[in-house]
Amino acid sequence: MAVIKVIRNTYGGVEYIQNACQYIHNSKYMKRCSGFGVCANDYMKAAAEMILVRRFFHKESGNPLFHIVVAFDDTIKDEELAWSYLVTIASFFAPTNQVYFAMHGKDENCPHLHGHLVVNSVSYVNGKMFNTDEEIPVFKHIVEETIGQKCKMAYADKKKS
Repeated sequence: MAVIKVIRNTYGGVEYIQNACQYIHNSKYMKRCSGFGVCANDYMKAAAEMILVRRFFHKESGNPLFHIVVAFDDTIKDEELAWSYLVTIASFFAPTNQVYFAMHGKDENCPHLHGHLVVNSVSYVNGKMFNTDEEIPVFKHIVEETIGQKCKMAYADKKKS
């Protein structure tokens, strides 16, 4: 069974966007990266573009992004297949929100191929905030249809330290 983990950090500010994009891009486990609505091959430009959208709509406080990890199970071992799944999964956000994403190989935190998605919580279309209660269940369904198996959901809220 695959796992979808949604990580929220309401205290990170816009710097959290830069840190998250840098983290998924610079990991020694990173296999490929891309994006929708952002510069797909430059994580700093991708982060800057997300910040510009937030500033344009005057929404620089609150949760700046959703960091979503989709960890495939052992049945998905082929990197090309995993990448095609990840592109399809990330495209769920493309019509309304910017997303920068990367595929990682197995690491100390996840023993499977997995994808990281950094999703701007502000829509570039209308400035509305991402609504997890409405959109995450639909996203879960899309992931399950894409990979052909049920997924377990997990949430992690990072607190102010």
